[in-house]
Amino acid sequence: MNTGTSFRSPSLLERFFYGVHQDSVNIGNPYLHPERGKDIDLGYRFRSKRIDFSAGLFRTVIENFIEIANTGETDPESGLEVWKWLNFTKVVLKGGELEFHYHFSKSLSYTGNISYVIARDVRKREYIYEIPPVILNNTLIFEKEFNGVKARVRFVAHTECRQDRVAEFEKETPGFTGYNLYSSATFKDFRLNLAVTNITDKSYHRHLSRVRYMNDGMGRSIQISLTKRF
Repeated sequence: MNTGTSFRSPSLLERFFYGVHQDSVNIGNPYLHPERGKDIDLGYRFRSKRIDFSAGLFRTVIENFIEIANTGETDPESGLEVWKWLNFTKVVLKGGELEFHYHFSKSLSYTGNISYVIARDVRKREYIYEIPPVILNNTLIFEKEFNGVKARVRFVAHTECRQDRVAEFEKETPGFTGYNLYSSATFKDFRLNLAVTNITDKSYHRHLSRVRYMNDGMGRSIQISLTKRF
C-alpha cells in the first residue's frame, strides 16, 4: 500500500496559450489555481512455477483539477470549437489494473491484462474530459532457440472498449480490436526484426484523439529491420 500527497502549479501553456491546435481553438486561463491531491494505491502479486498474477487499485482526489474543456462555443473566424483550461473543483480518479501470465511450456506463454479508470467532478457530478476507456491486451508469446538462433514471436490482440462516460460536449467513441504481430531472430551479434501492426487493416479511432472528422488510427503497417551489436 502506498499513500501520498501532490501539488502542481498551472503551466505557462495552461495559463497563456491562445490559438488553433488540431481541430479546436485553445484558450489559456491566467486565473487558474494550483492543484492539490491525495492518493492511495493497493497492490498484490502472486508468483508460482507457471503463473504470475498481479492486481492494483488506486484512488486519487484532486482539488482544483486543471483540465482543458470544451466550452460549447464556436470560434467565429475559424469555425472551430473553443476549448479553455479550467479548474474543476474536486475530481476523484479511481481504477485498477489486472495482469495474468501463464506458462504453457518453456517456449509458449500467455499474458492478459486489463486496465480501467473513471474520473468525475464529484461536486458537479460530471465526468472529466479525455479519460481512456477499458483497455484489454491478450498476448501469446513463443520463444525458442534453433541451432544458435534465438527466435521470438509475439501475437497481440489489443482491445479498447466503447467510451460512453464522457464530459459535457465530449463525444462517445466506439470500441475496436486490433491484431499485431512482432517477431525477431537473433544470431550472434545480428538481430532481424519483423512487425506487422493492424493486420486486418481495421479503421478505428482512439478516444484520446481529438481529431473527430475521420478515423485517424494507423492502417496496416509492416516494418523490417536488421541490427548489429558492436
